[in-house]
Amino acid sequence: MSAWTRRVAVLVAVLVGAGVCPGQAGKMVRYKTPGYVIYTDVDIAIVREVSAQLTAMLKMYQEETKAFEGKVRTRLRVTLYRSREDYRYAGGSKYFKACYRGKKLLTYLEKGRVDWSIVQCMGYFQYQDAVVPGKVPAWVSVGLAEYFALGIWTGDGFVTGVIPPGRLKRVKQTLSAYRMRPMSDMMSSRNFFDEDPAVRIRNYDQTWAMVHYLMHGEDGKYKKRFSAFLYGVSHGKNAEKMWTVCFGNDLSGFHRACWGWWAGLSPDPTPDKTVEATVQTLTSFLARAESMGQKFADVKEFFKTAWTEGGLKYQLPNALLTKALGDAEQLSEWSLQQGKKGSELVLKTKDGKVFRGKFELAGKKIVKVWTDRE
Repeated sequence: MSAWTRRVAVLVAVLVGAGVCPGQAGKMVRYKTPGYVIYTDVDIAIVREVSAQLTAMLKMYQEETKAFEGKVRTRLRVTLYRSREDYRYAGGSKYFKACYRGKKLLTYLEKGRVDWSIVQCMGYFQYQDAVVPGKVPAWVSVGLAEYFALGIWTGDGFVTGVIPPGRLKRVKQTLSAYRMRPMSDMMSSRNFFDEDPAVRIRNYDQTWAMVHYLMHGEDGKYKKRFSAFLYGVSHGKNAEKMWTVCFGNDLSGFHRACWGWWAGLSPDPTPDKTVEATVQTLTSFLARAESMGQKFADVKEFFKTAWTEGGLKYQLPNALLTKALGDAEQLSEWSLQQGKKGSELVLKTKDGKVFRGKFELAGKKIVKVWTDRE
């Protein structure tokens, strides 16, 4: 069990009003987690799940934006409502299922669940405002928020860099219609919201596509320069000058290179990301089971135990395990091997790729869970 999971398991509830029970409709209860303070009227079981994913989400922001060199010095505030009506009454957005307003991240349950893509998006604005307030250009802020919205939660972390086929198709349609805004226009704009949903979606797609290209395009060609750019602007340097220092002054050339790369992508360019997420998620469950004393003779025993209700010992949402097990059935071949640091969950795909899920324990504490690709 990782440190944050132990702390989540013993959430401190401060009741607002005497004699109020957690989850009682209409009464907000405060819960402290390692990085957040959550105010909510939902059931404690949902709070535990939300706390776990929020903690991993914050870690994702920190790891992917190390160039900021900033720190979150106080717990960030999240308010989670049981209903959309309460969310809207409290000032929640009429356009989105989550929003960042007045230093608070607001969201609500729809059909009993949180829309995590929107929370991961809006949560980034909250994080950035706490770490480097007012210093990052709007196109970068929105692009990073959209990038994080697509991250896949694996229990102990996120897999990022995902390109959903549907969104890629939309980007290519915008390219074909010659409706991409000039780079100079994008970089000088301070607001990408528009009342027209079609315009709004195009704006958000374009900022995401620009940021993704700088982080992953052409085999990561620009990633180090983008990190240098982020470092400069987050430390008060002029964004236009920093761009010239890091990328030169040929915006038209960058425009052609960026959109040429996107136009040349296959319809589903990142299938390995979803496979990696499946392996890493199952490895998180394997790590928890072994940290609690469970051992498995082989991979068949592990999967049989995982499919059996109450078979595996873990403290993560059941839905996360069920989805990963379902995805795993579409993949082969699986094996459970012994590595230098312990058990490894290994997947060899039909095209010969190898995904090796690993974890590190310190006693019963989960230090790290990751996936190596061979």
